[in-house]
Amino acid sequence: MEARTEARAVLRYARISPRKVNIVNDLIRNKDVSAARGILMNTPKAASELLLKLLNSAVSNAENNFGMDPAKLETAVKLLRQHNADWLNILDSTGAYHYALLGQPEKIPPVFREHQLSSINFLAPGKPMMELIENQVYLAQGAYAQVIGRSQGLLALCAGMHYALVALHIRIQTAAAYELLGKHAEAAALLEQALNDAAPDGFAIPFAENFRYLKPLLAACPKTAFTTQITLLGEEAERRRRQSSFLAALAALTEREQTIAALIADRLSNREIAEELFLSEGSVKQYVNQ
Repeated sequence: MEARTEARAVLRYARISPRKVNIVNDLIRNKDVSAARGILMNTPKAASELLLKLLNSAVSNAENNFGMDPAKLETAVKLLRQHNADWLNILDSTGAYHYALLGQPEKIPPVFREHQLSSINFLAPGKPMMELIENQVYLAQGAYAQVIGRSQGLLALCAGMHYALVALHIRIQTAAAYELLGKHAEAAALLEQALNDAAPDGFAIPFAENFRYLKPLLAACPKTAFTTQITLLGEEAERRRRQSSFLAALAALTEREQTIAALIADRLSNREIAEELFLSEGSVKQYVNQ
């Protein structure tokens, strides 16, 4: 795979000979992150501590500067050890679609986030699916005009390859883009066509995935068993997304702050919380106001 964004770390001015570093470096070459860390922490050599700091710095750069998470990084390393770039592309594409649907574009893998698909060689049968995922990324990034501008060519590609399900996704994404740009008539027409195409087979999930964009349009559609199913699935997806965001915010709190937040949720007053936790009422107010 070419032109990938890479996370790097550089060690300078280390007072140790290259020979001693290479002895330890050979022990961790082609190892995944967890294995390399274990080897370095249990190898009593002068270079081990330096290389461990370097490895941790590279992982931190990957996580904080390029939106990669450590688990994904380790999976990517394992795939590269197998010289399997195709599977690495699939890993990136699934991550891109997942984070685009969650509305977290900053976590989308760089090759999709920076729209570098032209640098990757996909087999022809997989290209429409990759374009569908890139379309979802554009939608998450607020690039609605891009979604609309690409739709005609992508739909023609799908028609030529008989990819009806991918075409369904493209129409839904384009309807969402029109709606978000305030072009309600165009959005409604595309949504109606997509509903007619999907209803016979009950393909509700593509609509539910984009429910937060389509909600006003669906509310204006004639109520059927199919649109009711889409609405129920979409509302449940939105509820889970909100819950996930809440849990992520809660995880950032200290143990004491979480305890106080739980007591507030139980409708206890500041005085009652203070008595429960053996704090002054002033201390509770400080926690609440943070």
